[in-house]
Amino acid sequence: MALLAIGFSLIVLGDTVIGDLLELIVESSTADLISELIEIPGFIILILAVKRS
Repeated sequence: MALLAIGFSLIVLGDTVIGDLLELIVESSTADLISELIEIPGFIILILAVKRS
């Protein structure tokens, strides 16, 4: 259950909070890359959580 929460948190943070903040600081392509690099571990953790259940 904790893995699900961590996975969804990484996806949401990478997509909304961090992605939007980075759009203000750096150019768009770099911000997209960084936000995707945060979201990918979230998806991996979700897959592991579902596999364990």
